[in-house]
Amino acid sequence: MVAFAGGLRRGLDSGRATTWGPALFALFGIGLVLSGTFVMDPMRDYPPGGPSGNPAQFSWHHQLHDIAGLVVFLSLPAAALVCSPATSGPLR
Repeated sequence: MVAFAGGLRRGLDSGRATTWGPALFALFGIGLVLSGTFVMDPMRDYPPGGPSGNPAQFSWHHQLHDIAGLVVFLSLPAAALVCSPATSGPLR
């Protein structure tokens, strides 16, 4: 996604989508990497054999996973919204 963001920047015409679209797609890619790097704590019977409820306190890597997930789930729709006027043409 980060490499896609670089190619997208070169391929878009001028405008706000040229700046914000690739930046948001790169942020999405970075969020995916961070979310995969920092794992969640075992909870809610996952993985199998794990505790059934939520832990009393989450570890720092679980909290970073949650923050990275928030970045992922907010940046992708924002990137699509920003890029849609720049990439859509008239219907034929």
